[in-house]
Amino acid sequence: MPPWHPSGSGGAVRGVALRGHLTLIISAAESAAGSGAELARTVTARQSRQQILYDSAKTFTFVITETALRWRFCPGEVMAAQAGHIASLATLANVEIGVIFMGAAVADIPLHGYQIFDDRLASVELEHAVVTVTDPRDIATYLRLFATMSQAAEFGQAARSRLAEIGSTLDRRR
Repeated sequence: MPPWHPSGSGGAVRGVALRGHLTLIISAAESAAGSGAELARTVTARQSRQQILYDSAKTFTFVITETALRWRFCPGEVMAAQAGHIASLATLANVEIGVIFMGAAVADIPLHGYQIFDDRLASVELEHAVVTVTDPRDIATYLRLFATMSQAAEFGQAARSRLAEIGSTLDRRR
């Protein structure tokens, strides 16, 4: 496993979210949003963490469902920009983006978002908290789930093409 290998699956992809998308997601969780200034600080802090994606010494793999990308939680132009942003990240040599297309056969389903950092650390995103996981047996569970989700996903040009098509469709639906 690479030294830094966060991965996620399912709904909101906070690790690669644009400011507008992230602001709407965080403000929807009233307890996390707080005041306008607190919301702005939270969004800025989360966005600054994304700078690590540009560190070519680290590798990242994300698996996202097409349904999550098409879910109109945000206005069409925000979701279109989000799909375009994810597609641009997929062009980085150290970032792989997998998209599980609607209709793909998937052998398992994640019940919540998660990130696997390495074989010693994972985080699980629950509705009300983020849980740090360090037990090797628990991490193995998430590694197996990620492998299953990755097998159902399309990577490379197929994923970038689908992201472009999703962005175009969402942009037209403003």
